[in-house]
Amino acid sequence: MRLFVLLLIGCLSLGCSQKSGTAPASQKEAGDGINQLRDLLVEAAGSGQAFKKKSDVSPFEGRYPAAVSGVNDGSLTIVWGKSIREGLTGPGAIIAYQTSAATDGGWVVRESSEIQKVSADDFKKEAPK
Repeated sequence: MRLFVLLLIGCLSLGCSQKSGTAPASQKEAGDGINQLRDLLVEAAGSGQAFKKKSDVSPFEGRYPAAVSGVNDGSLTIVWGKSIREGLTGPGAIIAYQTSAATDGGWVVRESSEIQKVSADDFKKEAPK
């Protein structure tokens, strides 16, 4: 019986150590808008959706109000047609960002779903085309 319990604990601990494919933790200092935008992009990618235009985000307003509001008022920008990509070996390209990042630096969402703070100079080097 003792051996069975030890084997069970061992199997459970192995299962818990595997990556679950969830998005990285939020960046609290980035604010609700960019964190919700990343979560919105993760959800959309899970259903195979890439946003093509501003009205595509409207159905998500109930779950991600700060993100949708930011996209609508222009304080957040989505690179249309781009989405979160699973299995990247690096952070990938910028797919969404605080609009002010282009001039003042700010927070960006990358294809890996990582949220990262960049300077204005770094943003200009990597700016989505």
